[in-house]
Amino acid sequence: MKAEYSPYHTICFLCQGSAEKYLKAYLISQGWELEKIHDLQRLLGHALSYDQSFSELVPQAETLNEYITEGRYPGDLPFESIGKAEAEEALAAAEKIAEFVLAKLAA
Repeated sequence: MKAEYSPYHTICFLCQGSAEKYLKAYLISQGWELEKIHDLQRLLGHALSYDQSFSELVPQAETLNEYITEGRYPGDLPFESIGKAEAEEALAAAEKIAEFVLAKLAA
């Protein structure tokens, strides 16, 4: 995010998508059958059935769920209002989920 202009909305959208993939990877490793779900809180609900410690990711899931569609379609939601602060928050949330899941998968 060093450039003068950065597509912050896209960064947020991609952070949500990466967190979704990490959660699905964990779930599949536990025997969960893949479903077409983008909602991170729903995915966390499934993860909680395997490991209650996933509850600590609720704040990150809430943050990233805002970007399921916001980063994808201009005009649907406040697309243009997403700035650097939101992108940094989304990146931190996605990193927390990634690190958490990777630690679980390595255990």
